[in-house]
Amino acid sequence: MHEEIARQVRDMMAAAAKTEVPAQVRAVGLESVVKAREACAKWSIAVEKGAKVLEDVITVAQSNAKKVARRIADDTLANTSSALDAAQQLVDVKTFPEAAQLQVKFVQTQMNVIGEQGKALIELSLKTAKETADAWMKAASNAVGDLKTVAA
Repeated sequence: MHEEIARQVRDMMAAAAKTEVPAQVRAVGLESVVKAREACAKWSIAVEKGAKVLEDVITVAQSNAKKVARRIADDTLANTSSALDAAQQLVDVKTFPEAAQLQVKFVQTQMNVIGEQGKALIELSLKTAKETADAWMKAASNAVGDLKTVAA
């Protein structure tokens, strides 16, 4: 029985070796490969564009984070300098009432300064957050448009 199956397989293989794939089938196959290559090329372009857009959005976010961090560092340095200046003035006083007066003046001034710094930091944070969100929204909108174009 095994020999019979082996003979049938040999006969089928011999017949298949003599059979030619019709030209129409080869043409359809070739056309399919060409279309697949074109589709892959479109997707590749969209992927590259998407990667570039993502890099740009991340650059905007990074730049904005640096602005906020720089503002915090600058405010901290200014406040530290003010505190050291006030400490220096306190060292030079001769009486406790004079020291108390300097301390009250320093605290009042710093409270105003810190309030203004906080307000400016919130404004900067909101501005940079909006810029970053706008960049993300634009990127997402463009990506959807690109995908629609590629899919068409």
